[in-house]
Amino acid sequence: MYLERFSNYGKLLRVIAFVLRFIENCRHQTSERKFDSLTSEELNKAEKNLIKGCQADAFSEEIMKINSSGAKPSIVKQLCLFLDEDGCIRCRGRICYTEMANETKNPYLLPKKDTVTCLISGTLTSAMVILAQMRQCRTFDRNFGYQQSDKL
Repeated sequence: MYLERFSNYGKLLRVIAFVLRFIENCRHQTSERKFDSLTSEELNKAEKNLIKGCQADAFSEEIMKINSSGAKPSIVKQLCLFLDEDGCIRCRGRICYTEMANETKNPYLLPKKDTVTCLISGTLTSAMVILAQMRQCRTFDRNFGYQQSDKL
């Protein structure tokens, strides 16, 4: 797939989810096929497939070393890399002792200059800008005496 053609991570995920659904629909009878909107489960499956493929391209040696019982490269030791139940590389650290979701405690390892990594960081940057603008609006409202009930 031509990942460079996508400028939005959400659109890329939806396209992959629809491709996976098409493949699944081809395996079933016409009466069992799905035609409604995408589910969160389908989007999660698409995201895991995307990350797994991205990691397989960039970290093929590390994946083999994680699976083997021999000497591990320094990056595997330093980042405490492991494969999760879906076969994706995750990092483990001291944060794993906190009470957070496993996805937060053990983040994915992503290649530095990959298209997927750039799309994810662009999406997070956009979300941070929106949050900053919302905070500024709230501060502006407080400074000029507006209340939430006044706006409605």
